[in-house]
Amino acid sequence: HLDVEDIYKAPIFRKSLDLRSSDFGQSTLQMFTKLRLTEASHASRCSTCAIITRPPEIIACVKLATSYSDIFIIFDSHPRPEHPDGAAFIFLNSIDVAAAYLANLLKYDDRLLMDSSVQWQAQLLAHFSAHIFCARNALGTAAELTEATLEASLDVLNLRARVAELETQSKSLTQENERLNEDAARLEDEVAELKDRQRKDQVRIRALQQEHNRSSTSGSTGKSATVYTSSTSRDVKGKGTYATIARSHFAASSSAGSSRSAGVNDLSFAAVLQMQADELNNVDNSYAASLQRRFDDEDQQLKKQLHTLRQADPGIFECNVCFEKYNEDVVAKVDICGHRFCRDCLREYAATKITEHRYPITCPTCMSEKGRKDIGGMQYGKFIEMQMAAFSIMLHCRKCGDSMFVDRGEYEASEIIACSRQIEIGGPKHSCDGSSELKHLMNERGWKYCPGCQTPAEKISGCNHMTCMSPGCNTHFCYVCGEGITNSTKQQAISSAVSAHYRKCHLFEDVAS
Repeated sequence: HLDVEDIYKAPIFRKSLDLRSSDFGQSTLQMFTKLRLTEASHASRCSTCAIITRPPEIIACVKLATSYSDIFIIFDSHPRPEHPDGAAFIFLNSIDVAAAYLANLLKYDDRLLMDSSVQWQAQLLAHFSAHIFCARNALGTAAELTEATLEASLDVLNLRARVAELETQSKSLTQENERLNEDAARLEDEVAELKDRQRKDQVRIRALQQEHNRSSTSGSTGKSATVYTSSTSRDVKGKGTYATIARSHFAASSSAGSSRSAGVNDLSFAAVLQMQADELNNVDNSYAASLQRRFDDEDQQLKKQLHTLRQADPGIFECNVCFEKYNEDVVAKVDICGHRFCRDCLREYAATKITEHRYPITCPTCMSEKGRKDIGGMQYGKFIEMQMAAFSIMLHCRKCGDSMFVDRGEYEASEIIACSRQIEIGGPKHSCDGSSELKHLMNERGWKYCPGCQTPAEKISGCNHMTCMSPGCNTHFCYVCGEGITNSTKQQAISSAVSAHYRKCHLFEDVAS
């Protein structure tokens, strides 16, 4: 619920009520007796109300302004053992009686304050706050009520406008995020394309440079006019090479004394250029193909090496119990939930639960049920006994001294005709197995049965929330009324069920020995 100060800020309450004082203290009889309800009522000559808050409880205590006697009214919105059907008004005739009722209603365990390990949220259960209000004398005219209604309406409209503004901002921000994501994806594609183009250009440049180096070292200048000749002026496209070859061919033709015409020389020059260009293109294509094959071979080798490394290094995982890091070859994985632990931690956890006679054994992280593990022979025998106890009963024969499991249904349906043991006259009802005598003793001592498996339970100390430790049961029940609360193993479900039950029952109560 909201804080009392926040509720008081509403126009309808601010116009009709006046906050006189605030009291804070521990939930004791002395502190509730010191509440300034009577003083505030005499000072204002009107009825007063104390709004008492003790998380998660909030209770109203009203002091009626009467001339003949003190009348206190306590409004409790939660069901209690005195009024189990719901909210109730409790009428009391003195401040002492009202304080005693509040102290009993909001009582707490003294050990919460003495235990330093308890969190401060739990220690808040021992403290309360009381806000004392009086009715305003001037309230009552239609104009003032209309003004209060108008202020409340304006506040509601302002809040709605703020909500609409926030929704618009959220929508625009969502659209902007989508646009930015699209731009980022487009830019990433462009960067990848540019990198690929740059890589191809670098490969081509390296190929041309290597071809130029080979032609410079292995070429011969005097054997033929069509042989590659070195040229210091050669650029990337090879124009200088073409010019040098053309001049050599032309000089060779002139020195031979040929009588070719100018047209024939032009055709020869063009043919030489075309042949040289075709040869360079073939060299470029073959070199690019060889580079691609080399790249593919290296890529396959790298993939094989990566696969080998992954097999040699299985990976690292963190144990959810000891939080140490181990190789995956020592992992122990829970089948149901998939949580992983080191084998030592999980083996020790399973052995501890079996020693505590807890069944089923649940996952330490998510409380999922898990199967049996390979543990010691003695502990495995205890595990089998706990499984058998879920649907059978162990009987002990006083004659032969042996024990064995019998079916629970057959045991409950069997009737004992005669008993050779001595029956005590005037004592409790006799039973051969002692169950009737045990029931009589439990009624005398105030002990309770577990509503799940009917195992006897005795409360030594602490709260009235009990947990059955019988294998396969795990029932949570109340020691006051004996009612079952839940048999779930989920912590969230247990907390919800306990909170719901103790709204109508007492969590802390002294039990007579």
